[in-house]
Order: sequence, then structure tokens, then C-alpha cells
Amino acid sequence: MQFRNTILVAATTISLATAGQINFYSDRNCQNYIGEAHPGIGQITGGPAGGFSALWVNGDLWSCTQSCGPYWICGDSGCGNKVSVATGKCVSFSTGVWGVNRCQFC
Repeated sequence: MQFRNTILVAATTISLATAGQINFYSDRNCQNYIGEAHPGIGQITGGPAGGFSALWVNGDLWSCTQSCGPYWICGDSGCGNKVSVATGKCVSFSTGVWGVNRCQFC
């Protein structure tokens, strides 16, 4: 029983640490999948080399219950060039793609 509880606690901790899933694609219209990431809230995460489009598959806002978002897909590692998106919306940049869930409180 204690082992099962340990697994449950570990799984819960992992789910709280991620802000969702972002998929990366080698084309500009989110068709040729090349990888995914599960970044922590506020953590800017780049796609694999050769990635030019991305979309948020889902987002974990449970740990951020008053969140107004946003989910960003960015064209640079500092997210200076960004598009705020809903899950499922494909965004492309010719410079590569990065993603971040800013999880800001209203």
C-alpha cells in the first residue's frame, strides 16, 4: 500500500510540474511531427532542430486555477516575437519555434 501511495504522489508531483504538451513540426502547417515537449509553467522550451511550426496539444492549468493564460508560441528563444494561442492552433516561424505557458493570474 505504501508503494502505491508513493507512485500516486510522484505522478501528482510530475503533473503539477508541467504546463501541458506542445508538439513541434518540420513544416509550416503542423503536419510533419518531429517531437514534443512538456515544459514547466513559465519555462521557454524550444523544439528540435528543423522545427518551423508548433501547437499546444493541451495545457495543465490545474495548478494555476485563476489563470488567464496565455499559451505562447515564439519565433525566438526569449519570446520577443510571439503569438498567443489557444490549444490546437498551429503557428509557424521561419526562425524556429519555442513555446511557453505564462500562467499569469488575473
